[in-house]
Amino acid sequence: MTSADKQHLSGPASDTRRAPQKRLAVSFGSGGARALGSLGVMSVLRKHSIYPAAVSGASIGALIAAYYGVHGETETLRAWYETRKSYEYFSYLSKPNISIGLFGINRLKPLLASFVKHKSFEETSVPVRIIATNLRTGQQHTFCSGPLIEAVMASIAVPGVMPAYRIKREHYVDGAMTNPTPIDAFPPQAYDHHLAIDFHLHVPKRLPTPNVFETLIRSFQVATHSGFEYHLHRHRRNCTVITPNVSASVEFLRFDRAPFHIRAGVRAGHRLIRIWKEKGLYDQLRAG
Repeated sequence: MTSADKQHLSGPASDTRRAPQKRLAVSFGSGGARALGSLGVMSVLRKHSIYPAAVSGASIGALIAAYYGVHGETETLRAWYETRKSYEYFSYLSKPNISIGLFGINRLKPLLASFVKHKSFEETSVPVRIIATNLRTGQQHTFCSGPLIEAVMASIAVPGVMPAYRIKREHYVDGAMTNPTPIDAFPPQAYDHHLAIDFHLHVPKRLPTPNVFETLIRSFQVATHSGFEYHLHRHRRNCTVITPNVSASVEFLRFDRAPFHIRAGVRAGHRLIRIWKEKGLYDQLRAG
């Protein structure tokens, strides 16, 4: 545990009239547009006064984690996604350059940098971990220091869709390639309970006609499903996994349907609260 983590972990003393509050770490999974469901889950947690003490994420989950680390909430980010028109999403992507990726990122990076206020990991209100994949070594890389925007850009670099993101001498691609829902980004003993908001544990059973596009997307899903199962097996203790109901795999790119995905997350959040109440965790996870 870093000195920054120790500083983050220090907080107000627990109310002696009730059981000490359990500290919750939340991992935001990848999944393209579908992963916006995490914002719906976070809305429910906020309504019930449950606030993560640490966050981690991969791909779009990395953006959500960084945003929460800077702002201490995700409601503003949710509102941004819910109020965008379809054409606006593509306005942030540069013209295709087939030699490096389907879309360029020159316009996207300034937008995401504004989301995280150009801050660093050292300036977040809670510990943040962001996962990317080192393209040279093929290994997971966990960002925990330096500018947040650099880690986010590395983590969202979907192979073939966006160019690999260079930081110093290394190139990085989507964190989903090695750890799609980084439930083990923090040591299991560092926090009392871990929540994984995941979009890979269940591969949709319905398979449309497998054209080239559908085959690529579904193959990606199968790979990330296996990756999450591997990490979950190693980190199952004191853990809850919630999977917002998602439809066909093509929803991966349907950012224009952000309200639909977020509502799915809200429903998942309500299921989560019921689970925690049944397990006796609810009162212990709520802020005093």
